[in-house]
Amino acid sequence: MAAPRPPHPFTRIFLPMALADVSTADTDRLRAPCGGKIVRYQTTLQSGAITGADANVKLQINGVDVTGSAIVVTQSGSAAGDLDEATPTALNTVVEGDLISFVTDGASSTARGLKALLEIEPNA
Repeated sequence: MAAPRPPHPFTRIFLPMALADVSTADTDRLRAPCGGKIVRYQTTLQSGAITGADANVKLQINGVDVTGSAIVVTQSGSAAGDLDEATPTALNTVVEGDLISFVTDGASSTARGLKALLEIEPNA
């Protein structure tokens, strides 16, 4: 039998994710480094404005939408550095190795990168 793992030494884990082009339907993926809850995530628009329509992004864990993770990157008045934030409310618990996906619908126009920073509260 394996020895139990010690408590995680950090109270928050921050994971960066990125989409090369928020205006093209795409997904960035990574594996959860530990068990815990996704308690917040932020997005930052890169390189300038998007046009045509809003871009919709969300998080998924193992292919299931995280409740409260939907973010609308509004095209009207958008600019490089625009910050949007979501606070997941349910279906946001991960175990080590779970697949976390950052998904865009690609509805907007104009190729722009979108970076995300996920905040995970590790299990004690």
